[in-house]
Amino acid sequence: MTEWVGYLEVDGLRRVVMMTGELVPDGVVEFAFPAERIFRLEVKLAELRGEVVARGETIRFGGQRDEETFVGTCETDSGQGFIELHRVHLLSIGEYRKLSAQYELENGRRVSVFVNADEFIGTPTLFFAERDRFVRLYPSAKGLFSEDGEWLELSTRTEGWVDEDVTIDGPGGKLAGTLMSPPGPGPHPAVVMVHGAAGGLRDYYRAFGEQFVRNGVAALVFDRRGWGESAGDPPSTFADKADDAAAWIEYLRTRPDVEKVGIWGFSNGSWVAPLVAARDPQVAFVCVIGAAGTTALETEIHRRACDLRGQGVPEDQIGWIREMWRMIFAADLSHQPDEDHRRRYDELAPMVAASTELRGITLQEYAIQEPTLGPVPPWASYDELLAELGEPEEAGDLWTCDPVDSYRLIEAPVLFLVGVDDSNLPAIQSAERVGRALEHNRGSIVVLFPNTGHAMNLGRLDAIGMSDEEAGYRLHDYRFASGYLDLIEHWIRTRVTEHTVM
Repeated sequence: MTEWVGYLEVDGLRRVVMMTGELVPDGVVEFAFPAERIFRLEVKLAELRGEVVARGETIRFGGQRDEETFVGTCETDSGQGFIELHRVHLLSIGEYRKLSAQYELENGRRVSVFVNADEFIGTPTLFFAERDRFVRLYPSAKGLFSEDGEWLELSTRTEGWVDEDVTIDGPGGKLAGTLMSPPGPGPHPAVVMVHGAAGGLRDYYRAFGEQFVRNGVAALVFDRRGWGESAGDPPSTFADKADDAAAWIEYLRTRPDVEKVGIWGFSNGSWVAPLVAARDPQVAFVCVIGAAGTTALETEIHRRACDLRGQGVPEDQIGWIREMWRMIFAADLSHQPDEDHRRRYDELAPMVAASTELRGITLQEYAIQEPTLGPVPPWASYDELLAELGEPEEAGDLWTCDPVDSYRLIEAPVLFLVGVDDSNLPAIQSAERVGRALEHNRGSIVVLFPNTGHAMNLGRLDAIGMSDEEAGYRLHDYRFASGYLDLIEHWIRTRVTEHTVM
């Protein structure tokens, strides 16, 4: 699907615009104002002219195009102006990675460019990090256009960090990663960055690794087992993921330029990080964001309920769904039929199927690709569910691993961060449980950020045409919560690098 990006300008006010689809006479495209969090407004073109209504405002436009540009005029409720769009070029993953570096712009600003190449995103997402925000970039024949509405000239690289591609023999085969080191001889502390559940490539986590690197800590990002340049089958349990992270920690300890090693985890990685630190008392520190303090079973039920609640499904029907998922997870764990569950599931399934509210929900892209991740159970009966379950050993510790058990054993400094508006996990319950588990650990900090989402981004509830969660992971108008980076930097200085010789 072709993407076009640029801007329309009326009375000196420039607004970033994107169109997706075949920009041809009498075609159909999706119109978006990504920086304003307005998406997927369908426009039927007539001779390359169209009309769209966004938040009550009518916009009419028309023009001419060639292979690379669409240029024309536009009219809004406030006046007349022009529109200019450029075809977005898709680069190879190697070309995107060559752009990943820190740059000094003409106006003296410094930005760091990264890419998220994981498949669940769709096409790779190029973006720059600048202090407390991520801003998307779009390659075109004219250059790199940002969702800020500016053309970026990435001509002057600065030494923000030094990259070294490394491989090790992991428990399941070769593991491939990149060590991002601060400039200078060191030795430096180092941190192993552990993935969330979605995707498995190292690229996106470089942006979070940089938050450590610019504060004097080397960051090791890696392709998960079975992804990218790492061999083996993708890990199916938290124990498998912990084994891989531990292998990277052991490798870093062999390097003369590394002083001590800690671990960082995001989302799914927030079960892995404390598991590693509980097994290995030499892990120097633990930092987790979007962090869980309950089992994944409780987290998954919470996530699905939040999705439905955000789409206006009545609470009684959300209760049906919660009940059904508890029975599903119980079956997945036991692989034994439960007659009471069979009777209740088969009672609820037709009610769910008949609900107009549940039939009308919008699914996230990942739930379209994998229906078992969606909020509504895809199995029409209990017997159908049992027939599709995998072997018992496939689930392993996935649903039963409780991170609180690990935190009770950890003596190293811990920074546990979670947002109140995190729709992926029960934030308040998680913070309370982990706080109690870490009462013995005076080097621990547990922070519950208000108005904050899963990846410590500002919680927003104003997206149109796309869920707020999807707008977040697609990095549209993405900003970190107030105080998040200041806290990270203070914690690194006082808990990680204070005794390090630089």
